[in-house]
Amino acid sequence: MCINNWFIFSNFSLIFF
Repeated sequence: MCINNWFIFSNFSLIFF
């Protein structure tokens, strides 16, 4: 699901930033 992908991306962004 695209929503799942977005959620994972958001999590990675949080860790990266």
